[in-house]
Amino acid sequence: MNAPPTSKLVDWVVSAVGAPTKFAPCGWPQGPSRVWRLDFSDAPSLYLKQFGEERKREQEIAAFEWVDALRDRGAALPTLRAMSDPDQKAIILTGVAGEVGTSFPLDEHDGVEVHRRAGAFLAAFHCLAFEDLDPMPLAHAIPLRLAFWIERGGERLSCEEGALARDLVGDGSLFAGDRRVPCHRDYQLRNWLLQREAETTDGPGLALGVIDFEHARPDHPLVDFVRVEERAAPHYPHWFEAFILGYEQATFEQRTHERSPCTEVTLESIEEKLRAFSAIHAVGSVVWGHSHGDQKFERAGHELLSRLRVEYC
Repeated sequence: MNAPPTSKLVDWVVSAVGAPTKFAPCGWPQGPSRVWRLDFSDAPSLYLKQFGEERKREQEIAAFEWVDALRDRGAALPTLRAMSDPDQKAIILTGVAGEVGTSFPLDEHDGVEVHRRAGAFLAAFHCLAFEDLDPMPLAHAIPLRLAFWIERGGERLSCEEGALARDLVGDGSLFAGDRRVPCHRDYQLRNWLLQREAETTDGPGLALGVIDFEHARPDHPLVDFVRVEERAAPHYPHWFEAFILGYEQATFEQRTHERSPCTEVTLESIEEKLRAFSAIHAVGSVVWGHSHGDQKFERAGHELLSRLRVEYC
């Protein structure tokens, strides 16, 4: 549970948006950021987010240039209302209606439609125009990510797990020529907000919202597929297939009608690269989960490596 905000932070909130009637802790307890819902007697609730480091705050603020370009592209999105000075490392956001996706009851039909819509929105995100200023090619950068996690906590991995991850990622040549796109980098049900609307002729009446852009930055597009695949593929394979289909259809439309340089994606075309990113994610989950005392997260990393071993071998 979040500790109460400091008096200095409260003073800034009051000066920026008025005096809330309540600071209600929310968000992910293990996360590096602290979040409070700000309730008001005569206005909609807002959200106060205080970051563990200024770099993350700057990253989320910068991401709102992308967020603003994505409005009316199939998902409800927050609006940035206020930014503190760097010492406070805080921002204030509007809320997004809906229930967190991990808590929302989804049957097979709903799950397929939600994932199709999430895939279509992600395609719009990835197709945004931007200038990549990173001089390091992805073919060099991606193997370094795995090396970082192994160096940081490789002792938490068995010899077989470490060898599998290295084999799947390889020397980076698998990613030669791939380009960065704007990425959310924590794209998953936990950051999707869902609410049921009236039935429509083209779907089950579920609205999608997307939140939490503190990790957003240019990256390989498949980084945004990993968390969706990890959760859906083992138990709800049709959901992940719908996600790919929604992404593929939306990408085709943008290439055709908007002359966007988006890369064509099919389930078959991404299989090998997605396994590589899944291996990096799994190793990172093991190491991060152990260092933060999150046994569930660490265990999920081991389970993903076990599944990758079966699929790969």
